[in-house]
Amino acid sequence: MSRKKQDKSYFKAMLALAPISAARSVLGDLPKAAVESVVDQKVRGSKVPALTIAGRAIRGKGLGRVLGATAGVLTFPLYVRGMSMMSSKKKSDQKKGLGLLLGSTAAYGGVKGIGEGTVAGRMGGMKGIDALKSGMRLGMARSLVKLLPAVVSSAVIAKSRSQRKKDENPLLKALKPAVAGAVTGSASRAAEHGIRSLMNKNTVGLGKRLKGKALSGAAAGALGGLVLDKVLGMAEGK
Repeated sequence: MSRKKQDKSYFKAMLALAPISAARSVLGDLPKAAVESVVDQKVRGSKVPALTIAGRAIRGKGLGRVLGATAGVLTFPLYVRGMSMMSSKKKSDQKKGLGLLLGSTAAYGGVKGIGEGTVAGRMGGMKGIDALKSGMRLGMARSLVKLLPAVVSSAVIAKSRSQRKKDENPLLKALKPAVAGAVTGSASRAAEHGIRSLMNKNTVGLGKRLKGKALSGAAAGALGGLVLDKVLGMAEGK
């Protein structure tokens, strides 16, 4: 296939998957932001009502994620293709699928982190340039720290989907992507916060903060795994 035809084919795939990619952002990122913030702050002893915390998170962190996730529309066809190839029994296809997952996940996570960090910074009172710098630091941290866990989680979900039986118990069907998301979400969230704290030389009370981040990352990751599994089903027409 010529380069021109490849570009046209990819553009068609991008348009076809755009609504599903948008659903992935709205159904996944907004609730995840709320869950993360509520669990994190409650673990650290916050007396603020959970609904108030959730509302603030959706207006700040969640909105920033959705804005940044527009990159997902561009990379989602690659991601879906990578997930499909990871389900193959051929080692060569699995390697190609892994490469697609690495590239699309890095781009998606990095741009989403910049959007989230910038919007959250502005809503926190930062000046425009300072908010952007904060967003860029978060985007860099996301690309470095969350890439491997995100790819591992995606690979586990792809594998479980390929082995799924039509009459599989619905609870078991939901458990696998939820557990994969929870484990990787907990590890990556704690690691990301730890690295950012060290970069900003903010180590006071780090242990308690890491506990909160790990628990909130697990809760949000479980939700994210369920949403991703459902979205992939939509993309595959299942």
